[in-house]
Amino acid sequence: MRLNTLAHLDGNHFGAMSLDDTDLFAQLFLSKEEIMTVGEIREKLGADATMFELAVLLKRLEVADAEQRYSLQAIFMATALAPNVAGVVMWAYTLFEESKRDGIVTMERLAKLFPVGFPTEEGYSAFWDKQKHYNGARDNWLDTREAFA
Repeated sequence: MRLNTLAHLDGNHFGAMSLDDTDLFAQLFLSKEEIMTVGEIREKLGADATMFELAVLLKRLEVADAEQRYSLQAIFMATALAPNVAGVVMWAYTLFEESKRDGIVTMERLAKLFPVGFPTEEGYSAFWDKQKHYNGARDNWLDTREAFA
């Protein structure tokens, strides 16, 4: 049994987006979606792919499955929504798991996965606590290879 993703938190762990997040979501949603492997994303972004949060997310996805393809726009949105590096790891897990379940996570798929808004600070905290010792892990389960297998 796998740990559910951020999209499966209890309903009270979601909140409305800020105006800035709404603007970014709309711009990314309306732009032409680019579907690529992590390596192709790195190549396209060049030096921008070294931005810390983005680099962490891309590295997690690359270690999980270098050939899996992702929506560049969904990668940007996930990175922007993450409140900290732990949030980036939770988003990497969410993108990876949801892509395994239903194919590539596009902006449209993000909208369907999160119809009432994105995780609140309390939602991220609840998810982090849930994964702490999941499946007998001694510490953070999301930091194990098993999480991204």
